[in-house]
Amino acid sequence: QAQINYPKGSEKNPMSDEELVNKFTRLSQAVIGKGQIHRVVDKVLSLEKVEHIKQLTRYFQKRD
Repeated sequence: QAQINYPKGSEKNPMSDEELVNKFTRLSQAVIGKGQIHRVVDKVLSLEKVEHIKQLTRYFQKRD
């Protein structure tokens, strides 16, 4: 049995982009919906191109 010294997602055992996207999708789907999730993921994965933080934060508003 393998021993895990550092939890997944820690600095010494980081998640891959795929793992991070899967976790974000799973945890946020009920709040912002699938369409918004894809937009957020696209923006975050290209964060260096975002000119203003409002381009990202607008996706975190719950839709009715």
